[in-house]
Amino acid sequence: MSRLLAVDDSQLVIKILDHTLSNAGYGFVSCGEGRTALSLAESVHPDIILLDIIMPDITGLEVLARLKDKPAMASLPVIILASRTDPEDVATALEAGAFDYIRKPVEPIEVLARIRSALRIREYEEKLEYSSTHDGLTGLYNHVETLSILESELSVARDKRQAFSVAMIDIDHFKKVNDLHGHQVGDTVLRGLGAMISSTFGAVGTAGRYGCEEFFIVLRNFDTAMAGMSLEAFRKAVEEHTWPAAS
Repeated sequence: MSRLLAVDDSQLVIKILDHTLSNAGYGFVSCGEGRTALSLAESVHPDIILLDIIMPDITGLEVLARLKDKPAMASLPVIILASRTDPEDVATALEAGAFDYIRKPVEPIEVLARIRSALRIREYEEKLEYSSTHDGLTGLYNHVETLSILESELSVARDKRQAFSVAMIDIDHFKKVNDLHGHQVGDTVLRGLGAMISSTFGAVGTAGRYGCEEFFIVLRNFDTAMAGMSLEAFRKAVEEHTWPAAS
C-alpha cells in the first residue's frame, strides 16, 4: 500500500484529502507545518508528498528545497497544493524539482489521477535505476557498478587501515554446459550460482557479475587467510551442489 504525506494548514483540505485517499486504499499521514513535514518525511518514508506552498512556519518552497538536498529524498515525488492566485510560486516549485501541482480547492478525481500518474512514473524510474546497476539474470550488481563499489570500498579500507580482499569466481568449462544442455540451462546455473554467492557473502561483502560466467566479490575486513578459507569452503559447496536442470 502506498503511503502519502499531506502538508497543509487548512483542516478542510486535509479532511478532503484524508477521505479521498483513505477510500482509495492509500495510507495517509498529515500535518500543518513545514518543519513537522520534514521530520515526518524521514520517519514515515512516504511514496508521495502533497505540499502546500503557504504555511505558518516555513514555506512549501523551502520544504521542497530541503527535501531535494537530502540524497535519500531527492527523487521523492512532491505535488504542490497551490491556490489559484500564485502561478509564479507554482512555476518556481516546478523549476525547483516538484513533480506536479494541484490547484485548490482540490477536486478528488484530479487528486487521484495525479497521484496515480506520479506513482506509475516513480515505479518506472525505480526499475530503470535498478536495471542500470544490476545484472538482469542474476540480480547481482553489474560489471560497471561492481567496479564502482570496489573503488569506494578500497578507499574506505585504506583510510581505516582495514583488511580487504577481492575474489574472482569463474565457472570452468561453462561453454560445455551451454553446448550440451542449452543456454536456458546455462542461465539456470548462472542464476543459481549468483544466489549462492549472494546468500554466502552478502552479509560480509558485495558481489557482482563481472562477465558471462565470471563473478566478482569484494570482502570487507577479510585478510588473505580468511578470504582463502571462506572461498575454498564456498568452492566445495558449489562442487557438491546438485543442479537439477543440468542433470
